[in-house]
Amino acid sequence: MADLGVSLKAIQDSISTRNRKFDDFTIEFTEKLNVLKNENTNLTERIGFLEKKIDTLEAHSRRSNLIFYGLTENKGETWEQTESKVRSFCKDKEIIEDIDTVPIERAHRLNTRGNNRPIIVKFANYKDKQRVVKSSRQILKGDKQYRVSEDLSERVLWVRTQLFPAMEKARSEGKFSFLSYDKLITEGTVYAYDDSSGEIKQVGQRKHWERRGPPAAKSSTHQDNQSTSTN
Repeated sequence: MADLGVSLKAIQDSISTRNRKFDDFTIEFTEKLNVLKNENTNLTERIGFLEKKIDTLEAHSRRSNLIFYGLTENKGETWEQTESKVRSFCKDKEIIEDIDTVPIERAHRLNTRGNNRPIIVKFANYKDKQRVVKSSRQILKGDKQYRVSEDLSERVLWVRTQLFPAMEKARSEGKFSFLSYDKLITEGTVYAYDDSSGEIKQVGQRKHWERRGPPAAKSSTHQDNQSTSTN
């Protein structure tokens, strides 16, 4: 019996030792896991910061660009010929009268498939680009062949698709609503899409805002998503 008692105590001591080791391992594992979680959170925040910085740099590099759709393309067309077509188009459509004196850094076809590929134009002056895009929206409104749009990044285009239903809803309610770059403006209130929550949130208010014309009852998803209002 004495031997049996000693054996039971040895077993209990062994179990207690194993339990302590397991508890120590659990504590150590939990601490390391928490460290990894904190590092992952920091990395996620850092990646988010870098992505926004890249988006800002990309947006700045595209700031003076416009894309022209529908202009006839010739076989073996040179950059000089492409630029000449853009100038002739702006002149024929009376988009801006002084297009011949507007400095253009470059104009070339986008590397896409199909005929009459879009032309991307980089204006030397941002104000000239703004004049062209604002005038083209008025002159080419409803045109089935020709269109001029901003050169937006993939991220901005995606954000605009998230904002578009809210714009459509506001317009159906008779409100003046439009997309401006990666923001939604409704009756002077500025909204933005929040990546973390997946929600559209109010971020500001336009000062000295006033309605410019009647709200659109119905709009084209493609047109509104590609173009940025200059209101």
